[in-house]
Amino acid sequence: MLEGSARGSLRELVVFSGDHEPLIFRRRRGSARADEERIYLEHHSRQYVERLAASGVNWYRMHFFKGFGLKHERQEIDLAAGLAALCHECGIRVELYTQFGTLQYETFLDEAPESRDWVQVNQLGQPITITYGHQDFRWMPCVSRDGYWRYLQEVVRVGIEEVGADGFGFDNVALGTEPESCHCPACREGFVRFLKEKYRTDRPEGRAAARERFGFDVLDHVAPPTWNRWCQAVDYRVIISPVTQEWVQFRCEMQRRRFEQMERHIRSLSDKVVIEYNVYPPWGTNAAFWHGIDMPRLLPHLDAFWNERDFGCQYTDDGRLLHRTHAYKLARAAGKFTFTSHQGRTAQHAKLAAAESLVFNSGLLGAAAAGMADLKQLRKDRPELFTGRPLGQVAMFESSRSLADNSVDTHYASVLVTQALLAGHVPFELMFDEELPGLGAVKVLVLPDVECLPDAMAATIIDYVRVGGGLVATDRTGWYDHWRRLRPANVLGELFGCMPDLPSGGSPSSYDGPLKGPQGQTIRRQTGRGRAVYIPRVEPVQPFSYRQEDWRIDQKYWHRPENWRQITADVTWAAGDELAFRLEGPEWIVADAHTLADGSMAVHLLNYKPDQPSPGMRLFLKGRSSTASIVRPGGDVERLSVRQEPGWTAVEVPAFDYYAIVHLAPLATAQ
Repeated sequence: MLEGSARGSLRELVVFSGDHEPLIFRRRRGSARADEERIYLEHHSRQYVERLAASGVNWYRMHFFKGFGLKHERQEIDLAAGLAALCHECGIRVELYTQFGTLQYETFLDEAPESRDWVQVNQLGQPITITYGHQDFRWMPCVSRDGYWRYLQEVVRVGIEEVGADGFGFDNVALGTEPESCHCPACREGFVRFLKEKYRTDRPEGRAAARERFGFDVLDHVAPPTWNRWCQAVDYRVIISPVTQEWVQFRCEMQRRRFEQMERHIRSLSDKVVIEYNVYPPWGTNAAFWHGIDMPRLLPHLDAFWNERDFGCQYTDDGRLLHRTHAYKLARAAGKFTFTSHQGRTAQHAKLAAAESLVFNSGLLGAAAAGMADLKQLRKDRPELFTGRPLGQVAMFESSRSLADNSVDTHYASVLVTQALLAGHVPFELMFDEELPGLGAVKVLVLPDVECLPDAMAATIIDYVRVGGGLVATDRTGWYDHWRRLRPANVLGELFGCMPDLPSGGSPSSYDGPLKGPQGQTIRRQTGRGRAVYIPRVEPVQPFSYRQEDWRIDQKYWHRPENWRQITADVTWAAGDELAFRLEGPEWIVADAHTLADGSMAVHLLNYKPDQPSPGMRLFLKGRSSTASIVRPGGDVERLSVRQEPGWTAVEVPAFDYYAIVHLAPLATAQ
């Protein structure tokens, strides 16, 4: 019997499985076997559901609405209702797979002929389709036109009232990929309206702002950017045109408004249903420019998002750490969750992937995978180890504007600094633009090539340092204003004294090749009661190629930077040597620390060479005496050797295979 709300269950043990493609789609796609219907119906049987329950699955992602239309999917929706009822009888919650971003026009037009006017069209007026799998039969609805979204509200009602949804899993959540963004009349008119509302050209101060931004104050005829064989979107590594920058912001905002609309509608029907979107872009991608996706803008309107990128976790032979911590930290920063699958080149790697989700994903285990029994039991028996509060002493700033206006440098810096902090065993959280006023609880703020830093935001950061905060800034941080215009002097210059200038040439007007960054030595400076570090360059092992096929920072670039040890040392210095713990261990061990409800600390350790036992390590806890124990999946709790040193507790950590937790309890509460 299911108890409590579906949303509340995400904070408990979650193990999910799924089979979400309806028969109509398997046949139309061309992937159906001759006996596909038999296989399909077997997955709707009581025996199948009972096997799922016996394996520990308690969430099931099932077919519901693929975009062929309620009329042509009705038979399979009725099957879905029966399957949902069986799942509920067996204690399994159901997430209904629901198309957010495509409609299959061949059947949809039969049900709703007017839907031809609901879809995105490119600059030539042709319907935009998805970009994979020879699936040109899948049109993409336009976020500026209301038709599809009114229809989708009825789909959601059917899912809740007729099928019994515990959650919705919305798929294909992206706008048309540049150069095929929507140029329909509604988008063109909406873009002009967006600009006029933003710059208020009906007022003198608004007209002045428009002239400062565009050079003129007549916005009625501004149009979305167009592309041709000589002017290709993939070559725009930096977005310098103010109209194109605003077009990116318009697309992101229109997507956000549809998220908000769907959230309001679902919550009006049920406040217990989980809202999940398959919206997370590959890490290192300028998704705002390419797809109209700005994750911090969307996170308030969902409970979870799916990450179908980079399922495997490992430390490669050439020294790259492959992981998914960015997706988890993004969700964790907003109090949300990530759904994902767990794979690996060996069974140990798959278990490592599942453990990584437990550690960084607020205790949510995720998809069922082979060999997870010990992890499931550990999560069930020791929930307190996974429901604490992340240490939160170090925060890395995700600047939406800097990431939207530069497709290479800012993203590469974010990846490289992340790799440095993970290799240096420095736990950190992500922080978004609107959170900067709450910096007081953070000991060190890291700005990885945050080019676009508005004056007010810079003032907040300067005040934070003066009253005792730590700052580490890299590369071109602070050299551009909120419109990405080059400043005559760095806006953070007063923190660092004499800063190196940007080299002349290639900046600020270059858009299709490398930008030259500052040259010089790292600056460490004490300002007021705080400390600030400026690192002129995060040195990549592999410079970005700037070939057209390299349009994002993919995994081949995920090396630690050359100066990673110096970066982690600078973070420690900026903190005034007050970070709560440090770990002496190899760079393929990743640590994350949680403060628990009883005042103890759980340090989670992941070995990204899981086929080789970790070496013995030493962990140092700052400023308090503790007892320590180690918890391994499938193993007994083992007390550890503890030695008190001036200001520190030193703990000897024995070898483990892929995952272990060091539990540090104050002497007064030790068990």
